[in-house]
Amino acid sequence: MNQRALSLDILRGLAIIGMIISGNIAWNPGLSPWFFHAQTPPPDFAFNPDLPGITWVDLVFPFFLFSLGAALPFALGRRLDSGEPLRSVLWSVLRRGVLLAFFAIVLGNSKIWDLARTVSSGSGRVAMTLGLWGGFFLLFIRLKTLTKRGNNLLNLGGGVLCVVMMCLYDAVGAEFSIYRSDTIILVLASIVLAASVIWVLTRHNLPLRIVLFLVLAMLKIGATFPDTWQAAVWNSSPVEWLFRFRCLEYLIVALPGTVAGELLLEWRMRTGNPDCAKPDVRLWPVAVLGLGVVTVNLLLLFYRELSWNISLTLLSGAVMVGLLLRAGVGREEPVCKMFLMGLLLLVLGLCVEPLQGGIKKDPATLGFHWVTSGMATLTLVFLEMGVRQFGIRRGLLCACGQNPMIAYTAAAYVVLPVLSLFIPWLWDGYSEAGAVVRGFAIALLAMLFTSVFTRRRLFWRT
Repeated sequence: MNQRALSLDILRGLAIIGMIISGNIAWNPGLSPWFFHAQTPPPDFAFNPDLPGITWVDLVFPFFLFSLGAALPFALGRRLDSGEPLRSVLWSVLRRGVLLAFFAIVLGNSKIWDLARTVSSGSGRVAMTLGLWGGFFLLFIRLKTLTKRGNNLLNLGGGVLCVVMMCLYDAVGAEFSIYRSDTIILVLASIVLAASVIWVLTRHNLPLRIVLFLVLAMLKIGATFPDTWQAAVWNSSPVEWLFRFRCLEYLIVALPGTVAGELLLEWRMRTGNPDCAKPDVRLWPVAVLGLGVVTVNLLLLFYRELSWNISLTLLSGAVMVGLLLRAGVGREEPVCKMFLMGLLLLVLGLCVEPLQGGIKKDPATLGFHWVTSGMATLTLVFLEMGVRQFGIRRGLLCACGQNPMIAYTAAAYVVLPVLSLFIPWLWDGYSEAGAVVRGFAIALLAMLFTSVFTRRRLFWRT
């Protein structure tokens, strides 16, 4: 049986492309707040931590973390089932976390617009940026034509090239600082390590994983009160530039992802040949309604219509449960459990929404974690049913989801630098429509670039 879930690749691809689009929409003060993080709205884009609500931009990071958790039963489970020693699996997890932390620090010190202040030559800036991307390529690529030793030497060479390029950046005035890093990737490094270890240790003990999930949630609530031991633990940072304990709050998103991944894997196993098995037609109304619930919550939480939101969610949830009971279970039992889990997380998130001044991504509230986890679960089920029903086998979103690290770096380290050589007004102001088109155009080019490597089976791996 194919151990790769294309629905999970698409969900991860949606998150990555969402990051690229949102990061490349030009900041035009006339645009709607819908195109930006809810806490940094136009016209001045000043960060306001007291402003509640979420936009679609706020979903991309938790959806990516949820996808990370859901992928663990597929990736680590396959290795453990094949008889690979536990110590070997844990060692690879540690190696992955270290590499991601290194990647985060290099990313944080190497943006092309930072070079603009110190390097006058446009071609020089582009050459340095592309050279660094070449270092990333060598660091993370695994070639089937090489032996394990050969790949290790290739990766080592890539790491050395990245260090050399950082020295060059420092030499031209773009000062290197170990305290400057890419926040998304640095958080990802911590979550990859913690979620992997927790999943391995609780693989056959779901109640223990649920207890850890609830402990984290309660600790997060306790940390909102100053001068408490919970706040002291939550805000501690044994290595300031590398790890902050509060980053583990995103396990509240990743751990439900691991449960969804287990259910998805069980669902695929029950159907025999999941790539050819059509879903039970009676589940389609539930899947469509579930995606509708995601859309309604996103809109009404943004517009702060909270009474309408909880009422419509509960009504839709009751209809979904009724449809599931009528459809029965059988081989589709795992997907029924996924629907119920997603609905439960969403309702729990709405129940605690008023905590910490209303739902927010930054600083992330408990309601934000639970609501987005529920949304991601319902979206994943819809995508899995769509993949099976329509026989989706490839596409740009799949390509980006299967090669997320290339997709993540494609825009800033390849597309934008190359375009800047031919389009001198690339960084200038845009009209409202042009600002949005810019984000989608750059994302499309990044997707096309990533797909070239994915089709040739050239994957970056940590």
